Amino acid sequence: MLRGESSSQVAKVFELNRRGLNLVRGAILAVVGFGIGGGAWGWVVLAAFVVTVLGGLAVKYGLHSFVAAYLLNAWFIIVLGLPTLGGFDVPTLFRSGPIHTYP
Repeated sequence: MLRGESSSQVAKVFELNRRGLNLVRGAILAVVGFGIGGGAWGWVVLAAFVVTVLGGLAVKYGLHSFVAAYLLNAWFIIVLGLPTLGGFDVPTLFRSGPIHTYP
């Protein structure tokens, strides 16, 4: 094996490791988001603030890390809102309207 081929294979292994870590980070953020999303708003705001600040600090580690952190932050904010959206009774929202004739 040539020296350049060996280093490129090592770089591929580290790239896969970084992707795997982002997958684990996303899973952890999803579990935390679903766990505290329907709770007290103070904890939700604090968690969103912390994740956003940590995502902004990823600029130091390059563009790819920043983009990954930005996408994880967006995913976390969406997941925080899902338990609240699931609490609405959506079919009853559309029963009384101009489309339906019954009350």
